[in-house]
Amino acid sequence: MSYAIDNRNLAEIRKEIKEAILQKLQDARSDILSPVTSIVYGDQMEVGSIEEMPVLWILPVSHQPELKGGHTALHDFIFDFVVMVHDLDSTTGKELAEELTAKVYDVIVSDRTLGKTVFDVRPLNFDPSYEAVANSNVYWASCEFAFRIQRRE
Repeated sequence: MSYAIDNRNLAEIRKEIKEAILQKLQDARSDILSPVTSIVYGDQMEVGSIEEMPVLWILPVSHQPELKGGHTALHDFIFDFVVMVHDLDSTTGKELAEELTAKVYDVIVSDRTLGKTVFDVRPLNFDPSYEAVANSNVYWASCEFAFRIQRRE
């Protein structure tokens, strides 16, 4: 069965994509992402309130639909996947943040249809590690993906 142009409500499609992403990453926590202590969606918490790290933070990004012929539009639902690590040694912290981000990248691209939820999963960006705030000992790295759907509009 291949992906078909969707006719459902955009909010319903977006929710299904979000849930599929979260489930895929939660499943990977028992294996490749085992060091990750929690997965946070959106801006549900502030960095200062995170007690245990590494944390995987998923941030939705705005997108602009691309209109196609035949009353069809392409929607690229974009998400940033940010790994945050606390370590007193900057080299170790930055390396772990990048390593876990690379593993998140591999988990996401392992199925380019997200279980036939989307038409394509498209990698957009991979950001190396940075210190979150000067002298904070918190380091982050990120990757960004677009989850493409086609919808009749």
